[in-house]
Amino acid sequence: MPNLSFFAGSGFPFTKYADLAQTAVVMSKTPDKAELETVFSALGQFGRSTGVYADRFEVLDTTQTDRFKDRDLLVVGGKDAADLLTKWGKNLPLVIDQTRRVMQAEPQGYRGDGATGSALAASRIGPQRMDAVSQGPLAALVGFESPVSSSRSVVAINASSDDGLLSVVDAIDTQGNAIHGDLAVVNGASTASYRLGKTYFVGDVSWWTHIRYHLSSHPILVGLVALLAAFAIALKCFGWLQRRAARRLEK
Repeated sequence: MPNLSFFAGSGFPFTKYADLAQTAVVMSKTPDKAELETVFSALGQFGRSTGVYADRFEVLDTTQTDRFKDRDLLVVGGKDAADLLTKWGKNLPLVIDQTRRVMQAEPQGYRGDGATGSALAASRIGPQRMDAVSQGPLAALVGFESPVSSSRSVVAINASSDDGLLSVVDAIDTQGNAIHGDLAVVNGASTASYRLGKTYFVGDVSWWTHIRYHLSSHPILVGLVALLAAFAIALKCFGWLQRRAARRLEK
């Protein structure tokens, strides 16, 4: 994590409990129509994935940070939410306000988004930093680890305008395959996704899956280990055949 393709495809990590029991929706104290419509649309997409009506999530405003702990957070960007995201800016790959957008990345090597780091599921590596001034509309879907609780996730729908918020929901419906990594920038009818921030892990997997995941990022090492293993097996078989041939000759 973060992996926005999971969010776009099935609402994960929020839908790991179909009733959203470990989810908090964070909005402004006085949300406007666009924010409410965005939240309802997102909840509808979650229900479409799970087949269950969600009724156990909490709705919090941006000042109730003491209740963010041990929850996955869906943050919908109005003014108050934008201020909260700005406070968390060092953890975000993109910050948007009315006139300025800042994109920044942690230097890192290639990483895939698939369960085994598959190259086919790779995210595009973005620039280490981009600072742009623009008057045009811009919206983004941003994923990162919660600054409040480790191994908990935040997905933020952030935009420079109300229409931008709704464009993110539309992009999930119509351009879901283009959404991955930890940042999806929606600009009109186009969506570009990037892998910019640090990755983290949630849940537990078997030791075998751990090995497969880490080795999948080092194919050359896997090849060398396979060659060494084949050589060792060949030596052992050769020694066994030599001993068997020697016993036959003694008879």
